[in-house]
Amino acid sequence: MSQPNKRKHADNDHVNIIQSKKQKYDNNNNNSYNNNLIYHIEVIFEEDYNVEMDRYEKQILKFLPFKHFIIRSAKPVEYVLNIKKECKNVRIPHRIYIGLKDIDYIIRNNISIKELSIFSVYYGTIFLIFEALAENTSITRLNIGKNLLSNQDTILLSNLFIKNKTISHLNIGKNLISNFISNTAPMTSLFNFQMENASLTYLDMRNNQISDQGAISISHWLSKNTSIMYLDLCANFISSNGAYSISNLLVSNTSLTHLNLESNKIFSNGATFISKVLVNNTSLMYLNINANSISDDGAIAISNMLLKNTSLKHLFIGHNLISNKGAISISNALLKNTSLKHLDLGSNNISYNGISGISNSLAINTALEHLNISFNLIFDNGATAISNSLINNTSLSDLNLESVKIGYDGAIAISNL
Repeated sequence: MSQPNKRKHADNDHVNIIQSKKQKYDNNNNNSYNNNLIYHIEVIFEEDYNVEMDRYEKQILKFLPFKHFIIRSAKPVEYVLNIKKECKNVRIPHRIYIGLKDIDYIIRNNISIKELSIFSVYYGTIFLIFEALAENTSITRLNIGKNLLSNQDTILLSNLFIKNKTISHLNIGKNLISNFISNTAPMTSLFNFQMENASLTYLDMRNNQISDQGAISISHWLSKNTSIMYLDLCANFISSNGAYSISNLLVSNTSLTHLNLESNKIFSNGATFISKVLVNNTSLMYLNINANSISDDGAIAISNMLLKNTSLKHLFIGHNLISNKGAISISNALLKNTSLKHLDLGSNNISYNGISGISNSLAINTALEHLNISFNLIFDNGATAISNSLINNTSLSDLNLESVKIGYDGAIAISNL
């Protein structure tokens, strides 16, 4: 008896979702079409939901102007996907049980969808989606992260891009992609397609299994590429050797503006390699090397770069091993740097001497707008130094002091700003 009650409850919940949208439509629009009514809806079906939508429900789905659609474990997805011709964003975040045929249909036939996100597709079936995407000319953003894509899948992906010339944003993060193993194998195939396809500008490969060998392949490819602007290699297995290869590509590449190497193991040597080439680089605006075990030697190399670089706007070097020596070196660079807008030094080993140096630079620097020095060894004397330096500072708008050791006197000093 418990199962029928559960089923009935699920059916009623589904009807209530649709009816609530109908009531909102009638109340707000006096039965007239309002293009601004609904831009995002999330429809949730039970995994065993097989009841066909009745005529009333279909009618509601036809006239509601959805722009974004999230489908969770949907059995009757064909009723939704075939109807929503004006939908701009389809997101399918859970395992697809019988939906592959319907997804194939919507990718091939709906010319309105601009963004497609598909997660946790069953192993061995992603090629069906790739085949459909090869014929699609409307989707510009493709997110296939968290699908356990293997090296073999990257070859299939490269074949997709031989035909597809419209996708500009590609997210293949959180998969099982590793390094190439031969001249014709995965990593090489994945990047060869871009030699003929100049549409891709955004590539997210975070949380894979890419190590130095893969970084070498990526660097070689990017040295000849002129379209990629955003590259995310966060949380892979790249060491200082891989960072050296990446630094070499920054010598010749003039299109890359955002580089994320957070949570790798490039250490101070890797930070030094990258810093040296950024002295003369005029295109990179965003660099994230958080959590790379960078010590004071790396911080000194970074500060030398900041003395001459004029393009970098955002620098993230938090969660490292930088102490007062490195912080003082960076503060000296800030006295002369006029381009950096955002600096993250959070979660390092900086205490009063380093904070005092940074405070002195804030009294003179007129470019920095965001400063994160959270989770450092800052006490009342450090807070007082910072507050004194900011009395005449007119540029800093965001200061992060989370989880520092400020007491009553330090809090009073900050509050007087």
